[in-house]
Amino acid sequence: MDLPSTVALVVLLVSRLGDVSSSRCSWSCKCYPKTKIAICGKTKPGIRRIPTVPGYVRYYTFSDGNIPALNRTALSPLANNSLLSLALLSDSIETLSADVFVDFQDLVMLDLSGNKIASSLLKSAFLSLGYELKSIILGNMNFGVIPHDLFETNKTLYVKKIIFSHNRLTSFNDSLLVLMPHLMQLDLGFNQISNYYNHYHNKYPNLRKIQLSHNLLREFPNFCWANGTIRYNRLESLDVSNNAILSLGSLSPTCIHNIKKIVLDGNRLTVLKNNTFSDLTQLVTLHLSSLRYLKVIEELAFNSTSLSILSLSYNVKMKPSMFPGKFPFIWAPKLSQLSLQETRLLLPLHLLRSLLLQLKSIRELNLQRTRINTLPPRTLCHLHYLKNLDLQGNYMARWDDETFSDVTQLNYLNLGGNRISVINETSFPVEFRTAIKAINLGNNDFLCTCALLWFRTWMNEVIKNKTIKFVNYPRKYYCKNPKHLRLDKFNPTADSCKTLNPYIIPFVSSGSIVLVVLIATIVIYRNRWTIRYCMYTKRKRSQYPPLLGGEHQLKYDAFVSFDSKDSDWMMEEVGNFLEGELELKLCIHERDFKVGGMIFDNIVECMDQSKKIILILSNNFVRSNWCKCELKLATKDKFETHKDVIVVIREMVDRKHMFKSLKALIDNTTYIEWSADESAKKLFRCRLAEVMGCEHGSVALIHRWISHLSSPLWSYWCPGSEM
Repeated sequence: MDLPSTVALVVLLVSRLGDVSSSRCSWSCKCYPKTKIAICGKTKPGIRRIPTVPGYVRYYTFSDGNIPALNRTALSPLANNSLLSLALLSDSIETLSADVFVDFQDLVMLDLSGNKIASSLLKSAFLSLGYELKSIILGNMNFGVIPHDLFETNKTLYVKKIIFSHNRLTSFNDSLLVLMPHLMQLDLGFNQISNYYNHYHNKYPNLRKIQLSHNLLREFPNFCWANGTIRYNRLESLDVSNNAILSLGSLSPTCIHNIKKIVLDGNRLTVLKNNTFSDLTQLVTLHLSSLRYLKVIEELAFNSTSLSILSLSYNVKMKPSMFPGKFPFIWAPKLSQLSLQETRLLLPLHLLRSLLLQLKSIRELNLQRTRINTLPPRTLCHLHYLKNLDLQGNYMARWDDETFSDVTQLNYLNLGGNRISVINETSFPVEFRTAIKAINLGNNDFLCTCALLWFRTWMNEVIKNKTIKFVNYPRKYYCKNPKHLRLDKFNPTADSCKTLNPYIIPFVSSGSIVLVVLIATIVIYRNRWTIRYCMYTKRKRSQYPPLLGGEHQLKYDAFVSFDSKDSDWMMEEVGNFLEGELELKLCIHERDFKVGGMIFDNIVECMDQSKKIILILSNNFVRSNWCKCELKLATKDKFETHKDVIVVIREMVDRKHMFKSLKALIDNTTYIEWSADESAKKLFRCRLAEVMGCEHGSVALIHRWISHLSSPLWSYWCPGSEM
């Protein structure tokens, strides 16, 4: 082989090898030849250099790397890719060289989000960008302030979109955009902006969309010049959702006359006043969702000749008191899309009919999860332009036979996720069945018996002829009974329905089982404390055999049962007297229960270790489940272990709170009643001392008190007694 041929062969091999290497995707990347996209580092964090990618890649993303200093050399593996999009996300970049982007003059989009780069270094690096750049994304870069000269370069930038979202901005001065006359979209979402500053000398004739969501604005921003004229002549979309805006008033002075879309979701509006949007003659879309504080919508609130799309979704509820006048939708004659999704419609049927009849131009109506259980009859037929009706996730089980009468304009009906069990021929009249194109009945509770014969016959017929599409069929169509039977497997015939239905027996059996379980559940619930007590005592006996004599286990003179809301009274009138003056030892749950132990175990164990049980009855006591439990256990102890149960009535229990065992206890037990009167208090303490073993006039009582109390004081507590 001669020398020229050898050289040619070597050149060919080198070129082939070059093609092979250029077609390889780095081990830390995923490359997609058809879309010319490469995504690197996402699943391999901490990479310290820019991964190489094939030459066909035009859209490059590298995230979660570790490249503190980014310069032209670091980006050299991508220099020959002619990238259109470069995203370096959360790569720990702190410094940029001035010439870092010199080799990327074709860039259309640059994203440096998630890095912590000084604004002075960004300004220098922007000098190396080309004229093709249209989008700059600087989100989540910990900016507290954006310098007004950040984009000051020696050339005009043709940037159309800039994003500063997820930073720490508290204010924004739009003078930094002065060198961006072509800017169309500005995103300042997810900051802490409370002030949006305008300067008279700036001019942004092309700005179309401003994003100010998730900030701290308390007022609707004013985009007027100092002399009151419009600042952004072509502004079409404004998103101020999830701020702290309290009131709108009239939006006409805010210089947004050409606005087409406003998003006000998640603000603190309480009232939508008359004619708020009436001067916005180009307004088409209005979002007023998630307004938790909204109380009033005045009759002319939606007075607009242009409004077409309105969202009132995810509001707490919509009830008659919200509308001091008539429903407001009639004043929006072009309203074609209305969403009330996840807003509870607490309206009587006649008011719901009045609301719907105002929607003369409606084409799409979203009533998902509004908790309605039926629709007013002879209403939908008056909505002549309605094409899509979404009723998913409501409580509808059946509806009037005339609900869908004369409804011939509807194309799509969504009844998925309701409580429908049976559909018959009157449910969907013939004119409705002829016009409808698609219907969703998935996730309902179909009762697969012969009552469903007509529906399954009609359904199979239209599916076969492809005249109606049943959305999500058969995947989400199941029988409630028999359980787990898919609806497409249930195909009854007229002949089979003449004899005993094979599903009746399992249905009756299932019903019997459910009834038995229900009765057992009720019995167990009503006796739950007794069951728990028996289980506890059985477990305790197996673990700890009873001591001889029983008295060695007693730690307390009395277990006091009371509600925590009566704690202060109990300690002042009972606890301090019995423990402080009579030197008795009480078990008080707030103080003596074992930390970390089960409450029920603590109750039973402490009752077992107490000589007596004191029940302090009040309205708070009878409303507490734990106090009821203690009362039942105490009365059980009284009969089984013969412990004294002392009933103290702090206040008479309301009749509505009285229950059987409490009434029996009061009727059959001598109780001590407390009164605020001073003389009555003395008698109360005297009787309490007696029942605790310090009998009236006894020597034991005298000896117990003699060390702390003088003889006159005994007469003070127990009038009529003598030493």
